[in-house]
Amino acid sequence: MILSLPRLQITFIINFDFTLVLTSSKSKIESKALIISPLAPPPQNTPSKFSLRINLFQFLIGLFLLSFLFFVAQNLLLQVQINVPPASLGIAVLFCGLLWIKGVPKAISNAANPLLAHMSLFFIPAIVAIVNFIDLIVAFPLALFFSIVVSTLVSLSITAWISQRLMHKLDITNSNSDKPPREGD
Repeated sequence: MILSLPRLQITFIINFDFTLVLTSSKSKIESKALIISPLAPPPQNTPSKFSLRINLFQFLIGLFLLSFLFFVAQNLLLQVQINVPPASLGIAVLFCGLLWIKGVPKAISNAANPLLAHMSLFFIPAIVAIVNFIDLIVAFPLALFFSIVVSTLVSLSITAWISQRLMHKLDITNSNSDKPPREGD
């Protein structure tokens, strides 16, 4: 199929190997893209059983390390009797440890990525537990509404302010723009 505009000709060719070739006569650029089709053969770069076992082993080690940090934090908080969630202390210890080793080990990354991908599932028990406090919700609806709205606005404002400061400090410009950055930016 050929699409012709004044002084510009773009050619679309769909090959038998399910690639789309776009050719422009003005810019003399040819680009190829793989078309996802139900008739296309599956990709040939499937991981071997050995690499899958290594990934599973690293996942289990990372999950053990994350659980170990949680239980150490829980026991420490029981000993000291401080009213702090053990997960928060475990995350703080993990953060300090990652700063100390200056990176994220592959085992922890392999364990954390699936957990982070399905993070919304961890909120279901907390949402279901709200049913236990329905009398408080009925008694103080305005206080709850305003506390939720105010805390959301404050956290969004602080996040926007910090990101603006960091972007200015890092001198990040709009990479999607075709225009060169202005002198004042």
